[in-house]
Amino acid sequence: TFRSLGEAFAHAKESGFTVIEIHDNGPIFIPSLPPLTQRDLLVRGGAGHRPLLVWDVPKKPTDKKPVTTFCSLSHGKLILDNLDFVTKLPEDGPAVWFDVSDSDFHARDCTFSTAGTPKDGAALLSRKASGNRTTQTWLKRCYARGSDLTLLRQHDASAIVMLEDSLVVGQRQPMIQVRGRDEDSLAFHCVRSTVVTGQMLLRWQTHDGKPAAPRIDVRLLDSILSRDDFASAQ
Repeated sequence: TFRSLGEAFAHAKESGFTVIEIHDNGPIFIPSLPPLTQRDLLVRGGAGHRPLLVWDVPKKPTDKKPVTTFCSLSHGKLILDNLDFVTKLPEDGPAVWFDVSDSDFHARDCTFSTAGTPKDGAALLSRKASGNRTTQTWLKRCYARGSDLTLLRQHDASAIVMLEDSLVVGQRQPMIQVRGRDEDSLAFHCVRSTVVTGQMLLRWQTHDGKPAAPRIDVRLLDSILSRDDFASAQ
């Protein structure tokens, strides 16, 4: 047992699979989690518990550097199960819930609620590639919301994103933001899910700003993609 989630993360086995169970409903306040590499982790609520995890962003960090990332994992896998995440972010962003470069991310029966107005928005997931691996993202029975929320912010990487029985709601930011190369690709699949944004669903930018033909595969089954632009209706 460990006294905090940060301690449990720090003791995760390298190149192995670690299960972290939280036997507390919370709220549990967490400034941020230690960055990890080459770890496979499952974080879940223990039997009879549904933990509420609060990203408690320090207003005045001790090292005078703003905290912009809640959890960082590279070259691994992160699985979340039966958890609720909430935060109120300051304006000096951008902010990222999970920086999962070259890592897979799976979430089941989780909620992610983001308040505040960070300068450049808040991303649930951020990825920067250091290899040619196509990463996987799977949200099943999840709910993510925030007026400045972006589901995925991706740089020079290829990814498969699956939403199943989920709801993702944003307003002022593109739901998916990609800055990519010619060889990068994105597969976005929705099954019985709804995505709502006040801006565009997907923004793809090249490094040189020239026109490109990105490799994008979108597949929907019993799903809704909606643009709810309240300002333009006035």
